[in-house]
Amino acid sequence: MDAFDHVRFDQGTLNLNGSFDAVIGNTGQNNSFAGGLFGDTGDDEYLNLNGSFDFDVTGADETLGNTWQIVDMVNIFAVNYGAGFVVTGATSGGGAAGSRVWTFDAGNPELAFQFRESDGVLEVVPPTLDGIFLILR
Repeated sequence: MDAFDHVRFDQGTLNLNGSFDAVIGNTGQNNSFAGGLFGDTGDDEYLNLNGSFDFDVTGADETLGNTWQIVDMVNIFAVNYGAGFVVTGATSGGGAAGSRVWTFDAGNPELAFQFRESDGVLEVVPPTLDGIFLILR
């Protein structure tokens, strides 16, 4: 699937079974499911994610704590992550679909990116080593 500005749907079901390319920019700016994919709080939108997210972070503002809302978890009635959902190039600490955290390297070796399925947010965080946060100075 090609990158796009955003999608808003008022009802129905959207299934992502292939890959979705999300270009990440300054904090809060992206062409992703939050720049993105919005519902209307009408309790009738369903998003099923069974494919992969491919984050292009080459233009991202890698400032610790920066965030991007990739999936609108507030206004979409039901967001379902399938067991086969992955973030390309990232590792997951495991867990049940919908609660996994995916981590991948940032350009700055003192930082990493994390995508949390639970809230649909991509964030710049300190790097991890075997699940332990490291703060490098």
